[in-house]
Amino acid sequence: MALLARAFFAGVSRLPCDPGPQRFFSFGTKTLYQSIDAPQSKFFPPILKPMLPPNAFQGKVAFITGGGTGLGKAMTTFLSSLGAQCVIASRSLAAEWGRYGMRFNIIQPGPIKTKGAFSRLDPTGKFEKDMIERIPCGRLGTVEELANLATFLCSDYASWINGAVIRFDGGEEVFLSGEFNSLKKVTKEEWDVIEGLIRKTKGS
Repeated sequence: MALLARAFFAGVSRLPCDPGPQRFFSFGTKTLYQSIDAPQSKFFPPILKPMLPPNAFQGKVAFITGGGTGLGKAMTTFLSSLGAQCVIASRSLAAEWGRYGMRFNIIQPGPIKTKGAFSRLDPTGKFEKDMIERIPCGRLGTVEELANLATFLCSDYASWINGAVIRFDGGEEVFLSGEFNSLKKVTKEEWDVIEGLIRKTKGS
């Protein structure tokens, strides 16, 4: 479902640096705190602090939709349609209300690991590894990163960004859009075999 979120995210700055051991659900804390990030995730470390002090842009808002908006993912027909309506409305408002000094942008986040989502949708941690394998950055997103992006879009630094739809997913959508991206699973030895077969092939 599309959400209308306050961009300043005042509560972010009050998050403890170390949440410590907490029993979020019946499977304990191991699933939520374990790290199964891919090796390349070291190139994309998350920044876990707010971009600006809380309340810096109080009263401004940003639209945040479900990440699957417009992609037609399975089992999300109703929610995706609501997100699509949010995108259409935001772009229309950007075109019509810019003359009044108002800007409207959309953030489409990919998978972000939170207690609320993962304790219900993936309580055993079975599907998290599959998610990470299809994200080029090699990890899931964080709430703090999403808050910082919304803060930037509502700030004067983004005064010429209007009517934009920004994917915030570590490259997941572009990876899923390529039918040959699964070739990353091919090992060097298998590539050597494939090359040999190709060189032996004659004609079209």
